[in-house]
Amino acid sequence: MPGTDVSISMTTKGLDLPKLMKEWPKRATALRAQITYLATEWALEEIKSKIPRGNEYAGYRRGLEMAQVMGVGPEEIAYALYINVRKAKIRKVDGPKTVLYIHAKRRSRRTPPEIAVLESFNPWTIDTLPLTPNKRWAVVISRKASKGDVAKVAKRRRADASKWKRALAKVGVRQIKKDQGIKVDRKATALPDVAMDAIRLEFGLGSVSSKPHWRPALIKITKGQFFKLLVRRDKRLRRTMMDSGFQGWRKWPKKISRKLRVGEVKKYKGFQKRLGIRAKK
Repeated sequence: MPGTDVSISMTTKGLDLPKLMKEWPKRATALRAQITYLATEWALEEIKSKIPRGNEYAGYRRGLEMAQVMGVGPEEIAYALYINVRKAKIRKVDGPKTVLYIHAKRRSRRTPPEIAVLESFNPWTIDTLPLTPNKRWAVVISRKASKGDVAKVAKRRRADASKWKRALAKVGVRQIKKDQGIKVDRKATALPDVAMDAIRLEFGLGSVSSKPHWRPALIKITKGQFFKLLVRRDKRLRRTMMDSGFQGWRKWPKKISRKLRVGEVKKYKGFQKRLGIRAKK
C-alpha cells in the first residue's frame, strides 16, 4: 500500500543475508588484508627456515622481519620483508676476512663532514679505518672477503693515506700517529652486508653454492599453492564471506608495530628484479 514501509528479512539456517550483503564490502577488504598479512608472515618463516644455520648468516637470519608499508592507497594494505639493521648487528668482525664500508644514515647539514670523507674512500679494512664514525650519523657495513682481497684494500688505503689524512685534517680530524691509525673499537658493532648475503646465497656467487630460499617461497604464493593451503588450514577465511554470524574479520589484519614508508620499500626494487618480482612503479 502507498506510504507503507516494507522490510524483508531473509534467514537460512542462521544466515542473515541482508546483514551479510551490507557488510560484504568491508568484509572483502578485511579478507584481502588478512590474506596479504598471512602470506607475508608465512613467507618470512619459510625463507628464514631455509637460511643456513651458523654464524655466517646469523645477522641475515636474525634481522629479517616483516613490516607494514605506509602510504599506499586508501583501503589498501601492503607488507614488506626487510632487514632490521639493529637486530642484524654482529658483535665480532673477522679482520683478515672483512672489508668495511661507511655510509651516512641521512645526509643533512648536521652530518659530521668526516663521514663524507670516509665514504669517498670506501672500502676500508679494520686496521686502516682511521676512526669509528658516530653511530648516530653513520653505519659501518662489513662484507666478507678473501684474505687476498682484504690485503689489496689495505694496500690501497695505505697508498692513498696522504690524501684521506689531508681531507680529514681539513674538517678538523687529526691523526694520532703517522701510519698507525685508530683501531676500530672492539665494542662497536658493524652491520653485515645482508643484501649481498641474500643474493650470494640465493643465486650462488663465488665459492658460495646456490641455496634458493626467496624464490621457492614466492613461487608458492604467486602460483596459488599457498592460498589453497591457507583456505584448507584457516576455515575463518571462508566464513568471512558466507557466515553472517562470524565477526572475527573486524579484527583483521593483526596490528604490527614495524612500519616502512613507500619510499623506503622502493629501495628494494633492485633485489626484487633479481628475484624476478615485478615491482610496481
